Amino acid sequence: MLIKLLDKALHKDHLIGKYYIKAPAENRKKLLRLRARFHRKDILARREEAARIADAAFMEIPDDLGFKVLSDYDFPEVPRMLEEALEIVATHDLEKIRKNKKPQLMTGLLKPHWLKLESPFVQFPLRKEVAASISNYLGCVPVITKIDLWYSRYSEEMSTSQFFHCDYESGRQIKTFIFAKDVEMADGPFTAIGAKRSDDVRKALRYRYGDKIPDEAVNPIVPPEEHVVVTGRRGTMLFGDTSRCFHYGSRVEDPERWRLAVLYQFLRPQSFLLSLNYRKSAPFAFLATPDMPRYQRMMLGASF
Repeated sequence: MLIKLLDKALHKDHLIGKYYIKAPAENRKKLLRLRARFHRKDILARREEAARIADAAFMEIPDDLGFKVLSDYDFPEVPRMLEEALEIVATHDLEKIRKNKKPQLMTGLLKPHWLKLESPFVQFPLRKEVAASISNYLGCVPVITKIDLWYSRYSEEMSTSQFFHCDYESGRQIKTFIFAKDVEMADGPFTAIGAKRSDDVRKALRYRYGDKIPDEAVNPIVPPEEHVVVTGRRGTMLFGDTSRCFHYGSRVEDPERWRLAVLYQFLRPQSFLLSLNYRKSAPFAFLATPDMPRYQRMMLGASF
């Protein structure tokens, strides 16, 4: 009961949450430190496991940049995953199954109860080299909090995620996007500013997390030639820290065009999005088995 009351009090839209979550970076750091103390033993174990598997990493996410784009890795799960993603889009009424209400972006298209452990959507993030690469950046083995499909389409007016913003869920996180089809400029590609230069934007604008910032306010601080526009062929992968990096997307230019990506979110236990008792609500803990490696149980949010 106490945990539920604390979770409610610390929600982003509650009075405390508004001061410490949808807030300037310094306020957020105070609450993140407090939440980290609450999960001290858990985080220590996750750090030790991250160190144990660290050498298995297949790539490094530069800390000053906060993201990595890959187009030349051929994981066996990816082709099957993308075929299944396109089939879901082709065979479902997306307006009925979507979870959000944004005109330019439909999310929640891949339901957790559709997934099984052997699914390529699940097997990819549980690969040791993927888990190690993400854990090395985050400093501990994270929890997978989203496995989803995100469908971007044309909208008549700009709103929400089409403006520059930083995601509120944590001080540091990784979202992974895998393109289900080729992405060109007209498809409204993900566009980001590196983490170090994003610090300059936050300081200059006295940014509060949750705010959406027009290009006109950002460009004098970080000019467009420093923005990274992520286009690429089907199968291109983006590993990005959307809490540290200003970014936008889904500025699709033509009503006939659309973009589809497989989306993963990886969070540390102290992140704002998670319950203080996150193992009871971890969306993919049901996929864990007693005999799987410890790092995989950690990533699924199961007890370890």
